[in-house]
Amino acid sequence: LPVEFDKAHSNWSVAVPGKGNSSPVIGGGNVYLTSADVDKESKTGTRTLHAFSQEDGKLEWSVDTSFTAYKTNNRNGFASSSVCTDENGVYVFWQAEQSSSLTAYDHDGELRWNYDVGQFGAGTGAGTSPVAHKGVILLSHDNEKFESFLLAVNANDGKRKWQVVRKTQRTGYATPVVFEPKSGGTQVVFSHSYEGMVGVSFETGEIVWQNVVFGEHNQRAVGSPIVTGDQVIAASGFTNGIRTLVSVRPDHVSD
Repeated sequence: LPVEFDKAHSNWSVAVPGKGNSSPVIGGGNVYLTSADVDKESKTGTRTLHAFSQEDGKLEWSVDTSFTAYKTNNRNGFASSSVCTDENGVYVFWQAEQSSSLTAYDHDGELRWNYDVGQFGAGTGAGTSPVAHKGVILLSHDNEKFESFLLAVNANDGKRKWQVVRKTQRTGYATPVVFEPKSGGTQVVFSHSYEGMVGVSFETGEIVWQNVVFGEHNQRAVGSPIVTGDQVIAASGFTNGIRTLVSVRPDHVSD
């Protein structure tokens, strides 16, 4: 990566309407980004998935989704979830109090399927991002008002593969990570402040291991775990409180 970046030397630059905290994601020759516009008086708004050409930044297509504004932190907004992609298309996760949806489009912007994830409520708003792995879309749907669960949906048809109820009633924002243990059997690792780190079977959702590593102090897990070698590293903390970085070796977990 360059140590310094000069916008004047960029290949292209394009203005993105609306507001959003999501990250740009590349797939199918496009750069995908989300944004949102809200009318403060009516509390109605529009969320947009934008597809820009990776080559020249031209807007290839966009899709609007209407929603009703809900409570969120002032530093957050209504387009903080990043999309994920595979060879067949792009997957966007919109959370809202009335109903949350995981929606798939092909790389030309045509709707493929929509999965109703359920209600969402948290004082700090939404921001969890899905992950695509070997034909499956994985996500964490933590709630402070409604049911929390871990979810896997088949990418080709939008049918649920598995769903695991999560006991927590505090919203976390960590995106799951895929871990391939030496012992075999792909795992999906989720992290959460008070649930710690948990590895579930990619095939069934069954919990393989769990370690409550972050403690019980006031905190929230926002950063996503990462994998390096045989380690999974995750963090949890609070702005003016304790902040913890933990590494576990799932292959070395004993009974």
